[in-house]
Amino acid sequence: MMWEKTVEYAFVARVVRNNLADFGAPLAGTHEIAGDAIFGHLSGLLLIEFKAEESKLDSEMKKFVRYEQAEELLKGSDEHHLLVYGETSTNGFDLKARRYFARHPVNISESLPLGLPPKPFSKYLLQLLALRKRHKRGSGAIALSDYATVLGLNTSNKIVHVISLKAYARALFPHLMQAQQLPSEPKPVPRPGFKR
Repeated sequence: MMWEKTVEYAFVARVVRNNLADFGAPLAGTHEIAGDAIFGHLSGLLLIEFKAEESKLDSEMKKFVRYEQAEELLKGSDEHHLLVYGETSTNGFDLKARRYFARHPVNISESLPLGLPPKPFSKYLLQLLALRKRHKRGSGAIALSDYATVLGLNTSNKIVHVISLKAYARALFPHLMQAQQLPSEPKPVPRPGFKR
């Protein structure tokens, strides 16, 4: 039996070792409603959900109000949304991946450079979030900007610091962040079953 964290760490180690991503943003709490992490390579973004093993993949269906509706709507546009899981082999342990809705097997190393540009990624993310059940850990509403990240680069174009857009804005404009929302920020996406 494997643990999900084992898969997650093995994935990150592979990504770093093979220089397959420019950045990674683990998601937690309310933000984890979208997935476990977002990885980026060049201008492409991938949404990753980690599972301990293949038998756990179907647990994702329970995260939706109506999974069949979500699958029908998003199945053809999920090439950047991966389920990554562990599999025991004669060599010990290997990572496998499938597209989230289509469930087609994919090669992890080949998939990472193929992420979506930010605009279509945002569209997919908004559609996905609108179809998910209300998250038990948070208020039930999140804004797309909750997933935005500011990267600090040095003169060699190497990432030296990563911070969420909200944290960066709070540090830069504390007087504007009193209400916890930038004036130009889109309104949070309401979750099914969440009433304001």
